[in-house]
Amino acid sequence: MPAQDEEEKDTTRCPLSLAVGKPHSPSAGEQKPGVRGGFAPITMGLPLSPAADSARSARHALSLIATARPPAFITTIAKEVHRHTALAANTQSQQNIHTTTLARAKGEILRVIEILIEKMPTDVVDLLVEVMDIIMYCLEGSLVKKKGLQECFPAICRFYMVSYYERSHRIAVGARHGSVALYDIRTGKCQVK
Repeated sequence: MPAQDEEEKDTTRCPLSLAVGKPHSPSAGEQKPGVRGGFAPITMGLPLSPAADSARSARHALSLIATARPPAFITTIAKEVHRHTALAANTQSQQNIHTTTLARAKGEILRVIEILIEKMPTDVVDLLVEVMDIIMYCLEGSLVKKKGLQECFPAICRFYMVSYYERSHRIAVGARHGSVALYDIRTGKCQVK
C-alpha cells in the first residue's frame, strides 16, 4: 500500500513543481486546501491581470514594430520626442508632462533602442541624430553629467560618430551629409552645425 500512495503522490503533483522539486512541508496538523502529495502548486505569477497582460503585449508589439521597420520607428519616436519637448516649453503643459505615455515609457524606449543598436546598427547609423534625440530625452541629464554617456547608455558609444566630452558636458554626433550635432547636457539643447 505505501508504494501505491507514492504513485498517487507522483500523479497528483503539478508537473512544474515536479521539475522544480519544491516540496511543501506543512507544520504538524496544518492542512492546506488544494495541496496534495506534499507539493504546493507553483503559479509563477500567472494568470496575469488584464492590465499586466496588456502591458506585456504592448512591449512585445513595440519590439516587433521596431525590429521590422527601424527607420519608421526611430523617426516616429523622434517626432514624438520633439512634440513632447515643445509642449514642455509651454508653461500650461508643465502640470501633465510627467504623466504622458512617452514620459512613462522612457525605460522601454531605451530598451528597444538598445536592441536596434545591437541587432541593426546599419539602420540606426543612418538616423543617429534622431536616435540621440530619443536617448537624450529618455536619460536624465544630471545622471549623464555625473557618470558619463559610456556608463549611462554604453550601446550608443559603439558608434565612432558619437563622442562625449566630459569637461564641457557635451555630446557630439556625426550626422548625415557631414554635419555635426552638439548636445549640451546641462540645457538639453541640440545645435546642428
